[in-house]
Amino acid sequence: MSDLQVVPAEARRFQGRPAGIVTRVVANAIDLATAVVVAGAIYLAWACALFLRHGRSFTFPTVSSPIAITVLLVALAAIFALAWATSGQTYGDRVLGLRVQRVDGGPVGRVRALVRAIICVALPLLLFWAAISRDRRSVQDLLVGTSVVYDWGPAVRRPSGDAIGPGVDVAAAITHEPNERQPEPVGGLDREG
Repeated sequence: MSDLQVVPAEARRFQGRPAGIVTRVVANAIDLATAVVVAGAIYLAWACALFLRHGRSFTFPTVSSPIAITVLLVALAAIFALAWATSGQTYGDRVLGLRVQRVDGGPVGRVRALVRAIICVALPLLLFWAAISRDRRSVQDLLVGTSVVYDWGPAVRRPSGDAIGPGVDVAAAITHEPNERQPEPVGGLDREG
C-alpha cells in the first residue's frame, strides 16, 4: 500500500471504537428509508404485473395498512440480515462509517445476522440501551454477541468459522499516522511541477 490511506485522517482516532447512539439511530433511519424504497418497488412491480394482465381495466391495487407495514418490516429485516451477513454494513452503516461485528471482532455470519435483524425489527427500542451501556452495546448486541464499531475502511472479511469465505484486513496495514494539522499528500496528485 503506497501513500494512499483507506481511513480518513479525521476518523482514525475513532476507528474500531464502539459507535454512539446518535450515529446508530441516523444509520437506522437511512436503512428505514431504503426499506421504504424497496417496499415501494415491490408495490410498483405488483401494479405493473396487474396492468399487463388487465390492460385497460387496470386500477392501482389497494393495500391495507397491516399488509404495507408487514412488507416494510420484512424488507427491512431482509436488508439488515443480508448486509450484516455479507459485509457487516447496511447502506446506512456505510454512509455513517459503522460496522456490525461479533464481540471478538469477527464477521457476524448468516444465522447471527438473521436473528439480530429479526430482533432489531421486532423490538427497535432496545437499541437505546446502547445510550446507557458502558460498552455501547444494545440489547440486540448483548443477546447475539455483536457490537457496532466505527469503521470507515472498505468492506473486508476476516476468516472465521461463521464467515462466508475468507478476506483481508485492510485496516491492519495502516501504520502511518500523519500530523492532523498538515494535509497528507495523495500519491501522484500533489507533485510540484
